Amino acid sequence: MNLSLIVFIYCETLISFSNLSRIQIKNSLITLLTDFGSHSIQIARCKAWFSQHCPQQTIIDIAHDIHQNDINEAAYVFNLLQDQFEQGSIHIIAIDFDSRHTHDEILHFMYKGQHILTYNSGIASLLLGEDLSEVQHIGQYHGQHYDAVIEQFGQAALSLINNEISDEPLLSHDKANIKTRLNPVTNEKLLQGHVVYFDSRETCYTNISKELFEAFTQNESFDIVLSRHERISKISNDLKLLEGGGTYCYFNKAGYLTISVYRGSAKRMYGLKRNHSLMIEKR
Repeated sequence: MNLSLIVFIYCETLISFSNLSRIQIKNSLITLLTDFGSHSIQIARCKAWFSQHCPQQTIIDIAHDIHQNDINEAAYVFNLLQDQFEQGSIHIIAIDFDSRHTHDEILHFMYKGQHILTYNSGIASLLLGEDLSEVQHIGQYHGQHYDAVIEQFGQAALSLINNEISDEPLLSHDKANIKTRLNPVTNEKLLQGHVVYFDSRETCYTNISKELFEAFTQNESFDIVLSRHERISKISNDLKLLEGGGTYCYFNKAGYLTISVYRGSAKRMYGLKRNHSLMIEKR
């Protein structure tokens, strides 16, 4: 009797492991990244729908102040914190874009063990690069952008939770909307990157990575050109020492050069704008 009981438990264990991916999805997070605007009532509408139809999921807002059509900004913001989410999380990236009337496909793909639901806006190529062979075409949407999260992405999330999306067809190559990431460029004396994002404190986030910066400077003296008359010649590692005033540059947790003004606005102080070129010069 004891032996049969042990066998019974062992079989149940095997079953639970075979359905592990489904269990992870059923208890996963759902995140929202949109361009609805931080004060839009559409956010509450979407979250109310999810609370009703996906009661086991925790809903987290990533950001809703992405500029309309700016999929580069959306991809950048997502990558700032993607590594903080658990495997199996479901991310809805709903950013309107100029050619949505021709690229009306809704896509699903895996990115670092997490599920992405988004438009065929080109954001898949910004995250995955050139290899889009595993991107699924799970539907099409012609309605209003504000309604897409509930009417299309919400239904797709439910399909993921219920393990009903694995057999959807792959996106054909001729329908893929391919975009090129805005990358920094360098020569012997100059590294040119770009301002990509400002947070609520108007801290400036760039696309200059720590690895690229160090490969360019090679421990030589440098100037980060903030404006015609303002330059910074050091990277701050201990931000606690800087409390009390001033402008400082540092690499954020995702490894990108960031410019901040203590109790101030880097954006307004230096006239920085999204897609603004930021120069680093060797002395």
